[in-house]
Amino acid sequence: ITLMDIKTLVGKKFFSPLVILTGVSLLLFLIIAGFLIKFIIIDKLKKVNINVKKVSERNYDIHFEKKGYDEIGQLAIQFESMAKTIRDYTENLENKVKERTNELQKANEMKDMFISILGHDLRGPIGNLNFIFQNIMHPEKKIDKEVYALFSQSIKNIFLLLEDLLSWSFSQKGFQNPKFENFNIHISIQKSIELLKCMALQKNITINYQEDYDSIVFADFTMISTIIRNFISNAIKFTPEKGKIFIKTQIENKFLFVSVEDSGVGMSNDHIKNLFQLDKNNFSSVGTNNETGRGLGLFLSKKFVESNGGKIGVESEIRKGSKFWFSIPLGAADLKSKNHHKSDLKTQLTKLRCLIIDDNHLELKASSTIFDQLKIKYLIANNIQETNDLINKYSFDIIFFDLEFHNINQIINKELINNKKDISLIALTSFPLEELMNQKQIIYDHYLLKPFDQHILISKIAEILKMK
Repeated sequence: ITLMDIKTLVGKKFFSPLVILTGVSLLLFLIIAGFLIKFIIIDKLKKVNINVKKVSERNYDIHFEKKGYDEIGQLAIQFESMAKTIRDYTENLENKVKERTNELQKANEMKDMFISILGHDLRGPIGNLNFIFQNIMHPEKKIDKEVYALFSQSIKNIFLLLEDLLSWSFSQKGFQNPKFENFNIHISIQKSIELLKCMALQKNITINYQEDYDSIVFADFTMISTIIRNFISNAIKFTPEKGKIFIKTQIENKFLFVSVEDSGVGMSNDHIKNLFQLDKNNFSSVGTNNETGRGLGLFLSKKFVESNGGKIGVESEIRKGSKFWFSIPLGAADLKSKNHHKSDLKTQLTKLRCLIIDDNHLELKASSTIFDQLKIKYLIANNIQETNDLINKYSFDIIFFDLEFHNINQIINKELINNKKDISLIALTSFPLEELMNQKQIIYDHYLLKPFDQHILISKIAEILKMK
């Protein structure tokens, strides 16, 4: 538009006051609208964009100051909620990853410790046995008492260590669940003393225990025996020559407290703090005769005491000895009268007719020795043919069978159960039953862990007779 054109338009009065006012109003409206668009839309979109960038950088801690009720405000609310959900999910996932990493690290440490224990603690006793067999024991030679004691103790050390290792392994897998029963704690204590008396005699240590036939508890017999054995073994280990060990029981508030006190070297408070933990850097101290260990026994003891609903503790002072104790719930009061009926049970044992199915001659020897001591009548089958012949020919009250016996499913089956309804079936195994049952579907009424002793066998048979 040229200057002449403008003059022409003015001359024609095109720009009237109304038109000018309208133009100014429109201009002001556009300016205000621009500011509003910038404030309401563009600024908010910029904030959304900034927070989107934060989320893309894994920073989920975002917040919009003014969300409003328009579409962008609602978008901000939804976006903030989404970011919070992502943050919570990510944190949860990271925590799970940390937990799994810690579990794997602990499993690795446990594996390393397991190998270390096998390599260190088993090497000594097995090395002693190897030396005895290679250099001392010959068919034409007589074994003197000292060599026999060393031989016997080495075997016991290996057995005890393997027991602890297996218990530890089963507990790690979740198979070590308590099997509660009423029993006299005296039996468990006496059994442990008998097992460890050779170790005590080698150091001329006296074990003092006053038998208490009324201390009935309700717990897992095997676990409690393991705890007591570990306490006594630990006391022997840290007690010097000609020392003394005192074992006591005491009843308090429906719990039985068992304590093992020694006159040994004692411990510092720092040592006590980590005593019941199993850590690769927390190996057990060396005993007074340079006995070694890894603290596995005390770790298991704590685990077993807690599994049986009790508590565990220790009191110690350097050069004044230590006192280990644990508590377990008391058992049924009417069990006290059972001691008067032992003669009746022994009579019933002699009337039993049993069959033992096993092809391991060493285990058969151990089992038959216990049966002979209890005067239980029994026959032995080493294969399927012998087993079938004996079952068809004789009538048995109880059949004991090895779960690892070849083709045991062909013998112990539904047909046998239907034909011999009065027979009780006891499975014998060296493995945790839960683990073995996952592989073999075998019918059984009861089971015994090998090797078993007189008490365990009598308890199991007594249970069967009571059910019948």
